[in-house]
This record gives sequence, C-alpha cells and structure tokens, in this order.
Amino acid sequence: EVQKLGLAATTPAGEPLLTGEGPADAERDTHLASLQDEWDRGERQALRHASGTFCAAYYYPREEIGLLVADRLGLRPLYYVVVGDLVYFASALRILEALAEVPKKVDVLSVTEMTSFGYPFCGGTPYAGIRMLEPCEVVTIRDGDLRSSGYFRWDSITPSPEREEVALRTTYAKFRSAVRRRLRNDKTVF
Repeated sequence: EVQKLGLAATTPAGEPLLTGEGPADAERDTHLASLQDEWDRGERQALRHASGTFCAAYYYPREEIGLLVADRLGLRPLYYVVVGDLVYFASALRILEALAEVPKKVDVLSVTEMTSFGYPFCGGTPYAGIRMLEPCEVVTIRDGDLRSSGYFRWDSITPSPEREEVALRTTYAKFRSAVRRRLRNDKTVF
C-alpha cells in the first residue's frame, strides 16, 4: 500500500532525540517525523543532531531509496543481509537466523574475533554476509547498490580548553539535561 501511494515509511527502534536544530521537548513521534521529513527531501543533516539510542529503517518508494541508520554509539543494533534482490534487516540477529531464506554460513574471521576479543570488528557477525551497522553508520540502498557512509565522526570533536572542574560541572549539567529530556514528564522512573 505504501508503494502504491508513494509514501515514505520509517521504522524505528529506540528513541532518536534531536538536539540543536530539532524540536526541543517534543514527543518521540515528532522527532521521528522531523527526521523523516528531512530524509524525504534527500537531506541527512539532522542525524548530526540526533542523540539517544536508536536504529531505523527508512524507505521512500517515489525515489526508490532505502536507508538503514544506527545511533552514534551503535547501542541499538541493526543487522542486515542481501539475498538476491532483497535486503533483510532486523534489530535482533535471532530474527535473521530464523529466516530460511537467509544463508547461515560461518564467518571464521568474525567468530575468531568474538572468541579472542569478545566481539567482532567492523560490523561483523558470526555469519558471512550478515552485517551489523556500526556507530554513526547509514547504509543507503538504491538500484540494488548499497553504500555505507557516516554522519558523525568522534575524532572531529575538539578538546575542551576548560579547566577540569568546569568541564566536570558542564558534563554533569548536560547529563542531567539528557536524562530530563528522556524522561519528559514521567514521574514514576527513579
């Protein structure tokens, strides 16, 4: 039905909260609608102002473009695999494992990394062909082509010139502000 109408669709997991240019104290759906409006226009700048833990899949049939998006820390995983002309994605690896259509061939390098270091590097999974989005990653799907890009670089943050006491107070204030933004009017959470 979405395809027939040419309407875009976004499926999120988690809560993308926009800071800076985004809606300040709005509900989750307002933040998501703001992101989708931007993506509909082919822009990706709002992700630079996204915080919170989230992942999302977006599809715009009019442009025949899809996006898979991870948060800045990659705390909400999003796994994907290409099988023929289809891209399967899920926020839990077990979902892709349960699909008969998805081949489950062992990725020896990733399994070695997992046994040696506790996790695979570079978005690897125990299965060849199944990848997990990395922090700040956007996979753009268009005309059967997948392209990976990043919307934020942690090494682009300039060191703070503030003294330690001031930096600690600033960090604490930002932490409290982030918790308040996340809780909104919820009085039951401690």
